Amino acid sequence: RREFLGAAAGGAAALALRRTAAGEHPPIRPPGARPEDQFAGLCARCGACLRACSYGILKPDLGAGGLAGLLAPKIDYSKAHCFEYCNECTKVCPTGAIERLALETKRNRAIGLAEIDRKKCIAWEYGQYCMVCHEYCPYLAIDSVERNGVECPTVKPEMCRGCGACQVNCPALPDKAIVVKSIPQRPARPLPEA
Repeated sequence: RREFLGAAAGGAAALALRRTAAGEHPPIRPPGARPEDQFAGLCARCGACLRACSYGILKPDLGAGGLAGLLAPKIDYSKAHCFEYCNECTKVCPTGAIERLALETKRNRAIGLAEIDRKKCIAWEYGQYCMVCHEYCPYLAIDSVERNGVECPTVKPEMCRGCGACQVNCPALPDKAIVVKSIPQRPARPLPEA
């Protein structure tokens, strides 16, 4: 049993190093996560935040963050996004790796930044109306420009929180045309009053 666990740990470490070396984009951490160097050291890998996430977007990092971030929580936008009225993961961290955030503070925190790959985008590449990313963005971060009579999406970086609503709902296949990339977490421009 000890040999099996050692081999599994060694395999995971090799995978982590290979992914990092391959230039994979760093993982997106939960809202309120400390800077990566502090976060990786503080996180106990206890899974409290993963269990607190009602939408199931927090998953163990299997190597995207390198060896130091192995098994720490990262966001996976494959099935859902980080809902604007949820801050449950920020309430349960026992070590302070994830700062406790009031809901309004969390809503005004950028955890990532959406990027559009125009070669995969239905509007940009094929000249067909889509704008699904605009329709689903809760933060008014998707704007548009007209190109050959078709609205094409653009990202307003100052408004984007990196919540992933655009990515999850993007109809482009086999790969999404809009993907959230990690950034150092920062305050974002507040939403205009309704």
